[in-house]
Amino acid sequence: MKVGFIGLGNVFPLHLNAVRSLTEVDIVGCHDTESRRLIAAQELGLPAYRELPKLFANKPDIIHVLVPPQHHVRVATFALEQGANCFLEKPAALSLQGVEELISASSLAGKKIAVNHNQLFNPGFLRAVKMIRDRRIGGLEHVHVHYELSLSFGADHFALKDPANMIWELAPHPLSLIYDLLGSVQSVRAQPLGAKDSQTSWRRWQATLACDRGSASCYVSSSASHEDLHMTISGEDGSIYVDLLRGTACALTKHFEMPLADALYTSVRHSMSLLCQSVGSACFAMSRLFTDHQLKDPYNRSLSTSICNFYASLRNGGNPLCDMKHAEAIVQACEMTVQALKKSGNSA
Repeated sequence: MKVGFIGLGNVFPLHLNAVRSLTEVDIVGCHDTESRRLIAAQELGLPAYRELPKLFANKPDIIHVLVPPQHHVRVATFALEQGANCFLEKPAALSLQGVEELISASSLAGKKIAVNHNQLFNPGFLRAVKMIRDRRIGGLEHVHVHYELSLSFGADHFALKDPANMIWELAPHPLSLIYDLLGSVQSVRAQPLGAKDSQTSWRRWQATLACDRGSASCYVSSSASHEDLHMTISGEDGSIYVDLLRGTACALTKHFEMPLADALYTSVRHSMSLLCQSVGSACFAMSRLFTDHQLKDPYNRSLSTSICNFYASLRNGGNPLCDMKHAEAIVQACEMTVQALKKSGNSA
């Protein structure tokens, strides 16, 4: 399959490394309007074009749309009209109307679109999904996602152009996990936690959500002094702790009818799990110092798996996991979160 890229910003190297690790893939070119990015791509041995038609003259089968979100609909629609399937960075669009336009363009062109909600392919989350399917914790009741990152943005970054853009930048990650487990979000109550000035007011926020199959909550921060990405999945018969940063998962369930024996067993098992995760964290940190971890850490592995899932759907004629139905639900949940935060700010 012939692959091209549109948008050579911060996320482009991650997509490029993931695609280069695949077989039977030919990178036929990339496009951007900034000279420094085109030069950098050429130094990597890639055909780089300032004029978009020159990229499509190579007839790519797949285009990775990596431009800022406000340009997704326009760029993806053009790519679809040129006969390419599209793999979009999240979010698919900044409104439900934009999603509907993409769905219409995809249908008219007879081509597929998938969106990179890559945390759905995080190794820890995949282990948790298997535990849930094996009924390890019974029926699901509540999901909490804690998404704490230390991010710095350039002055012209999309996230800084409007307080709501902070939601579109990070919320798709926790919301996609919640949607996958509990279905569509029906209502949202949210509260901003950051400073009150217009640029940072929504860099920290929390929300509670009512979903089709249970309740959920999330805490999101882009201004933390450290990274902490985890989730707790609560069920009728136990819970699962997922460390998204390290790609691990641990189930806490009842094993014995005698309360004392069960408490002792659970305590020992939990302690051993924490010890294993601590050792794993230390090994992960060492690997980052001494090895090429670009394709080994959970985030990059999940990105690579997300791309592979889309490519496989094109080969076998199936549907990708993150199709436009999934994308539409996440965009709707983001819109609801933005409205809830605005309402909370107005009433404060």
